Amino acid sequence: MNKQTTLITLLFSIIVFQPVFAKKQLDNSRKVRVKAIAEMELEPKKMRLNPNIKVGQTSKINEIKDAADWANPYITVGDGEVSVGWGKPRHQKTFKKVEEVEKFLVSLPVLAWPYGRIIALSEHSVSSLPGARDYRKYSWDLIIAAMKRLDVQVNPWPCN
Repeated sequence: MNKQTTLITLLFSIIVFQPVFAKKQLDNSRKVRVKAIAEMELEPKKMRLNPNIKVGQTSKINEIKDAADWANPYITVGDGEVSVGWGKPRHQKTFKKVEEVEKFLVSLPVLAWPYGRIIALSEHSVSSLPGARDYRKYSWDLIIAAMKRLDVQVNPWPCN
């Protein structure tokens, strides 16, 4: 075979086989992309409180002098857990993950929010566990961020 024939054969194979090769590459990269999209959530579902829950009514909460009179949800950050209390008589649920608190608040009925979109937030201040203060600060920040996403006012209360 001379150089010209070799060159023509090479060009011919590129023209004929390149689309086949390119299609295989495209198919493989598309499969990878589709798999990646399927495995990740492109737009997380935005959790929202029931729209019938009104904006927080600060006039009502300013009249409260005792924590026992608080009727809206309240959140207490402790060592390794976050508690949510609500209603009268009092109900309480404890969570190990702060992310679960947001989901739980969304699930509460409208009647659990008599003062509107506002929560009380406090922390347990006494702890003997190493790193507990850091956990409480981190959890506090996560809760504040979650309340902003839910458009809920935060009424910080003294440590208990």
